[in-house]
Parts: sequence; C-alpha cells; structure tokens
Amino acid sequence: MTRRMVGMILGVVILVMIPLTAHANDFTISVKPVIPSNQQGDVKGYFNVQMKESEKKEYEIQVTNKGDKDKVVDVTALNAGTATDGKIDYTNAKPKLSEEIPNRFTDLVTVPKKLKVPAKGVESLKFWVEMPKKAQPGIILGSIFILDTGDGEPNQADKSGMSIHNQMGYPVQMMVSMTNEQVKAELVLDKVELGTHSGHPSLEIPLENTKPNIIPDITVTTEISKKGSKQVLVTDKKSNNTLAPYSIFPHRVQLTDKKVKSGTYLAHIIAESEFGKWEWNQEFKITTQVAQELNEGAVQKKLPSWLYWLIAVGILVLLIIGYLIYKVKKLSQATKIADEK
Repeated sequence: MTRRMVGMILGVVILVMIPLTAHANDFTISVKPVIPSNQQGDVKGYFNVQMKESEKKEYEIQVTNKGDKDKVVDVTALNAGTATDGKIDYTNAKPKLSEEIPNRFTDLVTVPKKLKVPAKGVESLKFWVEMPKKAQPGIILGSIFILDTGDGEPNQADKSGMSIHNQMGYPVQMMVSMTNEQVKAELVLDKVELGTHSGHPSLEIPLENTKPNIIPDITVTTEISKKGSKQVLVTDKKSNNTLAPYSIFPHRVQLTDKKVKSGTYLAHIIAESEFGKWEWNQEFKITTQVAQELNEGAVQKKLPSWLYWLIAVGILVLLIIGYLIYKVKKLSQATKIADEK
C-alpha cells in the first residue's frame, strides 16, 4: 500500500511536469518564401521587393509539414521593431514605433488568420500587399509570422500568463520599397527615465529612428554624472546596434553596484554609425528611496504568485515522499527483527 502511494505521487509529479516541457518532435513546420518577379537583389531567404503606388500584388510562402498529423498554424503580419538587445525584431506583436511613421507594414498586408497544412505535405500560404496611393522614400519593414502550436490547436494561456501549449514561431521577413531615393538617417532621444530590469535599477534611454531606413552598426556611449560635477559615475558602451525604420530602441544602462546619492544627474549620450553621429545631454532625478536601493545592492525581483505555489507544492511533495520512504524503511526493519525472533 505504501509503495503504491509513492508511485501515485511520483506519477502526479510527472504528469504535472509534462505540459511544461517542450518536445522537438511537436514542431514539424518549416517555411520558405517563393521569390517573386519583383525581388531586389539575389537574396532567397526573405522578401525584398519594390512596388509602385496603389499597386496590389499577391505573394506566397511554402509551408511544409514533416509530421504525421495535419497541422493548423496561426498567421499574423507584424511590424518590425528594435529589441532591447539592439537587434531588429520581427516577432513582437507590439513593437515601440515612432509617431512619425506614415505607413505601417500591417496596414498594407492582408493575411489569412490560419492555414491547414496536411501531414507529410506542403501548403501554399498566399497573402496580399497593397501600397499607399502616394509614393514614399525608404523602406517598409515587417514579417509574416507563422506560429506552430505543436498540437495543431490555438495557443492558450492561463490567468498567470503561463503558456499551456508549446509553440514555435517562424517569421518570414519582408522589405518593401517604392523608390530608390536615399533617406538621411536621423536619431532622436526621447525622455530618459529611471526604471528596473531583472530587479535592478537601470536608466532607460529610448532612441528613436524617425526615418524609413535601417540604421546599422550603431555604437551608443553613455556617461552619467552628478549635475554640476565633472566626475563620471557610470560609463557604458554598447556596439553593433541596428535600428529598424521608424522604431524606438529601448536602450538600457544598468546601474547595479554603483554607489550614487539622491539628486539630479546628467546623462551624456553619444550614438555613432557610418551614417551619422548624434549627441545629447539630458537630466534625470534619483529619489532618496531609489538611491538607498542602489547602495544596498540588487533590488529583489518580485516573483509571480504561481511560482510561489509551485515551489510550495514541490516542497510538500518532497516531504511526503521522504516521509513515506522513512515509513517503508521502518516497516522493513521491524519485519526483519520479527523474522529473527
């Protein structure tokens, strides 16, 4: 009876853990763009097309299912943005974009919401791009995002935000231009603010690309000093940043382990690339409370409530298993003594 109870508990633990584990065999989808006649250059892995004003054209992506079961994939058009690591992001459903943007990629593209792909088969995903009536210089950038949920069902989430089903996304990048006109790069610094990242204080420095072109290989150098002082308290330098057109780069400078006091500070920021150099000075304030947190060390990151419950259940299960093993050993020893008598 005791051994059966141990087995049941272990079985429950295993069943709880299975949905949280990703299996490579669940993901059997691959994607490939069908290169159109208006493709620019020799690239094959993504769309780089030029279209005229008011032109409407159909494009195609081959979706292959190598699995033994039919799959239903979700399809979404996404605007390209810039991630916190300084890379162009084609997977974010809500990237930070400039208010200067005249035409978003998602406003021009029409895609089916779902696509059924037969087992061991290939299905054609067809979508439309319709250009605005007025030509604009530069490029419009985004992706066709194909989501494989692993089991053919739409992805779901519980109240805590945990994903219930495994999923794998496949972005097919698309760059659309209307003219060959070159656009001069321009960066604007929005308001710097004190924030937190992974439980640690940081300075949030939003750099905004206000033009329809990609700005590659940007080096951002930041120096922080007390207002009125020449002493530099924090120095940060990050290279190889690339900004998507009309995107806001949420650049971040960690303030961990830096001894600071409350007061008014000055951030001196320089952004450089082969396409230009931009330089700003902007003030920000640190309150007494935040200064105390900085001086005491890392700010503890608040864990989600479901994780506390998961830890508690795990500890309880371990205690029960330990107790049952102890009882089994105790019973075994008692039986052995009885047999000897």
